[in-house]
Amino acid sequence: LLPTKDAQFHSLHIVLAELLATKVLKPMVEMLSDPDYINRMLLAQLEYREQVNEHHRKAYTYAPSYEEFIKLINSSSDIDFLKQLRYQIVGEIIQATTIGSFPQLKRHKDTKGKETAAMKADLLRAR
Repeated sequence: LLPTKDAQFHSLHIVLAELLATKVLKPMVEMLSDPDYINRMLLAQLEYREQVNEHHRKAYTYAPSYEEFIKLINSSSDIDFLKQLRYQIVGEIIQATTIGSFPQLKRHKDTKGKETAAMKADLLRAR
């Protein structure tokens, strides 16, 4: 960063470090640790997530057929929307398969009436 002739002076290093600390780092730390700034950033993030979820819900529920749903996926260029869509579909598949196998889990208890560890894990995932 410094020319070679100026890099030799130790006092210049100290002055530059102090300038960096007092004029750049200190204001940045003060801003980032300000409760108002933190609250505004949290609210902005929550509003963004809410908008993404609302957009996702609208698009997901308004696809009247499989073909329209595929068109919706192919025409979307929003990565966050596609990730949310994938997450919701996988969640619905897991929930449907777990709930569908719930009666079987109830019937397949051990002879002593206790559930195996795998059955307990499946029941917990269904919740």
